[in-house]
Amino acid sequence: STSPVNVSSFLESEDEANDARLLRACFMLFQAGRIDEALKLVSDCGQAWRAASWIGGEPLSSDGSGNPTRSLWKKQCREISKQMARVTQVGNSPQTNTRSLHSSIAYEAAILCLLSDDVHNALNNPVFQTWESGVHAVLHAERGIIVDEVLKAHNNTRIEAAEESQTHFPYVGTEFDAFDNNESAPEGCDGDLGAALEQLDS
Repeated sequence: STSPVNVSSFLESEDEANDARLLRACFMLFQAGRIDEALKLVSDCGQAWRAASWIGGEPLSSDGSGNPTRSLWKKQCREISKQMARVTQVGNSPQTNTRSLHSSIAYEAAILCLLSDDVHNALNNPVFQTWESGVHAVLHAERGIIVDEVLKAHNNTRIEAAEESQTHFPYVGTEFDAFDNNESAPEGCDGDLGAALEQLDS
């Protein structure tokens, strides 16, 4: 089966509520752009594996830091968030004992949506049902898509220069166009924020 494993379904209600609170806090830190704090929080709570899965969005820099396969990482985040969306639909996701708290898998899916600029699944996630959260998801994705387009143009230029000079890139994973054949990549609105925000009405 290709369906995601719903970890929250294996947890006791109190453990699930604690997990949901942790991931809600991490989600709010991601919304605020405080990514390092979110990674530290989840690691300090004994879930370093989650922090590791969230790392990968840093573009490759000239000193070799960053992720040379960033595009592939974002694609995988979108695929996972898409699978999680099947579980996080209202009425299908497990509920905690706190009315204002969604299931832990809903918050984890929400974080992956932010990391991968996945507006479609974000707006179908109960975590994003407030107007403010929806606007943030849309604008965050538009910015991320523009960044991807700039990185793609830069990468294509580097590839052309390497082919002309018959040289190779110094870092593994940069010697090919990682942006090609990425059919799951989201399409932006070319900076038209009005058109982007119309997604909130759909």
